[in-house]
Amino acid sequence: MKKNKNKFSRDRFFVGGINCARELLSSSQFKIEVVDIQDGGRAVNHQDIKLKLKEPKFKLRNYKKTDFEKKYPGIRSQGIIIHFSGEILKNIKHINLNKPNNCLLALDGIEDPQNLGQIIRTAECA
Repeated sequence: MKKNKNKFSRDRFFVGGINCARELLSSSQFKIEVVDIQDGGRAVNHQDIKLKLKEPKFKLRNYKKTDFEKKYPGIRSQGIIIHFSGEILKNIKHINLNKPNNCLLALDGIEDPQNLGQIIRTAECA
C-alpha cells in the first residue's frame, strides 16, 4: 500500500492487486475514490472483482496496458489499483507513531514460518 501524494488529505492511499482489491471493495470502512483498471489485465477477468465493479458506487477508469504501466511503473498490480481514503490505524491505539524507529508490519496470509522469520529479520535491520 502506498500513500498518495495528495495535498488535500493525509489519509489517502492506493493499493494494487486482486486480493487487496477484493477485500477493499467489500469493506465499508474506507471510502473508495476511484478504481483504475488495466484493459486485459488479470483483475478484469476475476469473478469477484467483476461482480463488485458492477456496483454503480465505484468510479472506474480504464487504461490501455501501456498507459497503465506508465501511470504505475514498477507496481505489481495484476491490473487493478484502488485509490481510497480513511483512517488506517484508527483501531490501533497502543502504538505511539511519534517515536523514532517505529515499525508497523501488517501481515496477511503468511503460510510459511520461514517467510515470517525473514520478514522479521528484514524489518529489524531497516
